[in-house]
Formats: sequence, structure tokens, C-alpha cells
Amino acid sequence: MATIGRLVSGCRPRSKQSLAAILGFTDLLLENPAIPETAREDLQIILHETQRTKDIVQDLLSFARQRPVQRELVQLNNVLRQTIKLRSYDFASHGVEVTESFEDDLAPALGDAQQLQQVFLNILNNAYDAVQESGQRGHIAISTKRDGDSLEVAISDNGTGITDPQRIFDPFYTTKQVGKARDWA
Repeated sequence: MATIGRLVSGCRPRSKQSLAAILGFTDLLLENPAIPETAREDLQIILHETQRTKDIVQDLLSFARQRPVQRELVQLNNVLRQTIKLRSYDFASHGVEVTESFEDDLAPALGDAQQLQQVFLNILNNAYDAVQESGQRGHIAISTKRDGDSLEVAISDNGTGITDPQRIFDPFYTTKQVGKARDWA
């Protein structure tokens, strides 16, 4: 744990400078009236994802120091939509259909939006990989609903499936071959 803390602490100042530059220049571009609306939407994504990256670095520092997670009321449907948007280009360019069935007016949930988005992104990445391996047209279905006092998020795909489901909660367990693990998720 101490080693992770030193590693993250060493990376933070350099990443903080780079992220500040990206945030600053993106803000300047957004203020430029000559930028077309379609480019503004992309710049908003860059701005949001840069802030998310900044939060991930902070989360790593918090993890290394074992600080408690900050919890707030979050709208799961919004977090899911933002997460889907991150992968929408890959989905569309590789023929993966994503269907959403989100319950309207879903009550907010107490949680950390950043961590929830990371969990959803990891699941979507795995679903994407599974449907790509299946050799058929990929389909990922995502739904939300209220179940009594709980909220349920269901993500399913028509991919290859999990061969050893008893191990999915083992730390560092992966079905990916060496060299195939994603380094960007």
C-alpha cells in the first residue's frame, strides 16, 4: 500500500500540470464563438473526461491513504448515459447495438458517481470484448428499475459468456490473455 501511495504521489504533480493545461485550453476553445456547435459537443466531452481523469488520480491517492469514499445522491440513469457515450464510437464503428431500457423518474442513489462510472465502464468494456469474440452481431442491453427499496442496473450481452463465474470476484482475476488487457479503462 505504501508503494502504491509513493507511485501515485510521484505521478500526481506531473499529471496535475498536464490536466490543468488540457482543462484550460479546452475552456478557451469553448469560449471561442468561431467554434462550430458539433466541435463544442466534443470539447464538452474532453472537458468532462479530463475532469474525470483528475478525479481518478485523486481517487488513487485516497485509496493509497485509505480515505473514506465521498458519497452523494446520484442519478444512475445519467451516470449510465454518460458512460455509454464514452464507448459510443467503438460500439457504432464495430456494429455493436446498445439498447437502453431505463425506468423514468428513478430515485437518486447514494454513491460515488466517479466510482460507479468506472464500474459501469469496466462492465461495458467486458461486454464489448465478449461480443467481439462471439463472431456475431453484438448486442448489449442495459436497464434500470426500482425493486422495492433498491435500484437495479442490469447489463447483458450476446457474447461468449463467463467460463468460470465463481472466480469473478477474485482479486486480479481476468479472462484476458496476457497482453490483451485494456490499459485505458
